[in-house]
Amino acid sequence: MTGNASYTLSGVPSGSTVVWQISNTAEFRIVSSGTQSVTIQPLAYDKSCTLTANITTSGVTTKTTKTIKSAALEILGDSEIETTGTFKVNYLLSGWNVWWILTSGAFTATFSGNDIIVGSLLYYSGTVIKANVSNASTGAYYEVSRIINSKQLEITQTKLSNGQIKCAVNYIPVNSTLTWSHNVNNAIISSNNEITVNTSGIAAPWVKATIEARGGTYCHAETYIMQLDLSGNYSYKLASNPVNDVLEIVQEPLSYEADAERLSVKEPLSVILYNDFGVVKMLDSDTEQESLQIETYDVPNGTYYLNIVKSGEIIDRKVIFIKH
Repeated sequence: MTGNASYTLSGVPSGSTVVWQISNTAEFRIVSSGTQSVTIQPLAYDKSCTLTANITTSGVTTKTTKTIKSAALEILGDSEIETTGTFKVNYLLSGWNVWWILTSGAFTATFSGNDIIVGSLLYYSGTVIKANVSNASTGAYYEVSRIINSKQLEITQTKLSNGQIKCAVNYIPVNSTLTWSHNVNNAIISSNNEITVNTSGIAAPWVKATIEARGGTYCHAETYIMQLDLSGNYSYKLASNPVNDVLEIVQEPLSYEADAERLSVKEPLSVILYNDFGVVKMLDSDTEQESLQIETYDVPNGTYYLNIVKSGEIIDRKVIFIKH
């Protein structure tokens, strides 16, 4: 139960009396009761008691019982957020208040009633969000926490029916700016993190997104740069990120035409996984396949970078997080 809950009896004979009882009066109370129903209020989280109905009919008393339980305290909201995410506790007991705490300076916090709105200042940062719930009159206190992350930076590209290509950044962190650069003609930059380009007549078209994350009082500034090659029919995405034992790069079509030709395309690709100290893994593929896999079970946890190379040119770059 998450707050007041009503329980009913069926089949009570006419003229009967019903007396309701609870076994744990310190953590539950009867709000109202009648012959066929009772309303119970929980006074604490994650507690249980026995509810008993004493039914007296023609001088004979019978009992029926039910175990009831108050729900545990939880924080509701998505584990991964983009620009902002809203979090709340699943319920507040009557007379209780909630106080929120964030453990990382890479996030902002604003409050709306009993909810907290968390904003991300950087891509793929993590924090522990805590809800301290207390009752000032009784001194009772609970704390619950969970880990949340801001999503990684991604750029999608889609071929439009008119032959143009639309590229979009999945989101922009709080207090950040996005700048597009390109080598194509007739580029249209819209207000929702998108750019639409015409690649006609360009031998090796590309677009580049530069995101300046300004950070905050307790968070450093960061610059993110991602460049996309627009000459092919495919984009390349990660099956998962963070990565555990296997890093998988999946080839996805940009159009129905590319999808129809997917299995007949033979484009040799190379992938290079590296960090600030040098190359960690390399893989060359010249076979017909929809995805590439790199074993990472022996790669230490940390932040890495992935270059996807075609015909000697880097066509995509990604940030990789390895967590075992």
